[in-house]
Amino acid sequence: MAATASPPPTDYEHLLVDLQRQVQASQLAGMRAANAEMLNLFRAIGRTLLQGRNDDWSAEVIERLGADLRARFPQMTSLSAVNLRYMQKFTEAWPDPAATPPLDALPWGHIRLLLDKVDDSTVRDRYAVAAVRYGWSYDVLLHQLLGRTHHTAPPRDAAKARVQVDFHLSPDGSTLAQTSGVSPPVALAAGDLVEAHDGDIARLAVVDSVEGEVLSLTVLWDTPDASTSS
Repeated sequence: MAATASPPPTDYEHLLVDLQRQVQASQLAGMRAANAEMLNLFRAIGRTLLQGRNDDWSAEVIERLGADLRARFPQMTSLSAVNLRYMQKFTEAWPDPAATPPLDALPWGHIRLLLDKVDDSTVRDRYAVAAVRYGWSYDVLLHQLLGRTHHTAPPRDAAKARVQVDFHLSPDGSTLAQTSGVSPPVALAAGDLVEAHDGDIARLAVVDSVEGEVLSLTVLWDTPDASTSS
């Protein structure tokens, strides 16, 4: 007689979900560690190129260095001539890893985009922090850069309302927020700027849509020094 399979424990689904989260967290940590190591390498190469420039290396020497590296490591497509120039720019922009935003959480494509689109180092850092914090994809980051949202974010008193919300951040940096009160009472519409509070954290956001009590918001910037009182 074939053995009868025993039923799973009553908390099996909970165990499965917990293990899935652990696997995902481990994968994310591994990817971030690998990205950090890659950026360390790129910074080391960038320093060498900067030193070569200071030592008056000719363009031919730098081109040869890149070609020899690619010949030695043909599987590393990141050693292209174009990318070597980005490594140099990357090292110039963020020479000290201890004094930079959490770049190890940003893909190299995001970093290249920031180097291309933003000259001001303070503004570049703000975009980098926001991209990490809100999980912006490449396209969302590009949209924010083209929209120059660091210029469109007005002073806090220019926001139309202070909205008490529970934040649920989505991967693209938007939030679906259930309002628990708007002070002063005001009818909100798409395009309005609001100061959305979550405890002691205030975020300047633009309203994407309003459906009853649910707002769809896109966060522009944190304003952690804002008062939470209405």
